[in-house]
Amino acid sequence: MPTSDEYVFFWKPQQKNGLFCQWFHSPFQMDGKQFVTAEQCMMYLKAELFDDSEMMEKIIRTPEKGPAEHKQMGRLVKNFNNGTWDARSLDIVAKVNYNKFNENEDLKKALMDTAGKTLVEASPADRIWGIGYKEEDAIANMNTWGQNRLGKALMAAREEIIDSS
Repeated sequence: MPTSDEYVFFWKPQQKNGLFCQWFHSPFQMDGKQFVTAEQCMMYLKAELFDDSEMMEKIIRTPEKGPAEHKQMGRLVKNFNNGTWDARSLDIVAKVNYNKFNENEDLKKALMDTAGKTLVEASPADRIWGIGYKEEDAIANMNTWGQNRLGKALMAAREEIIDSS
């Protein structure tokens, strides 16, 4: 039976392990552009993927808006195609997190300290990027977890950082 020692659970930025959350304030650069959260960068790249230059500009020019508003902007991206997003988003978010964690030594160390463990977004409200359960209920419900795409993207970023060291 798996134990919670094999997993690193996270959800909200102000909670335990919150630095793994897309909403955690952690300024970084990617492709010459400055972002304040991984969520802002993810939504910028979502707009870029669907050639919505107007939304790209809006997202990059509003760091003060915060991740909730950037997420909302991402929902308004023109020309959005769910199949394309499903196929590409995991790689996009892995790239975002590679940059977020590789640029900041404290964040990088925290990510490297999770080596050998499974990173799990314990969001009870999200079965795509998270598992659909809060941490307290996670182990008992492992057989019905959601996709945990954010956890997978973080682990891919971790492996990329290890491989590039």
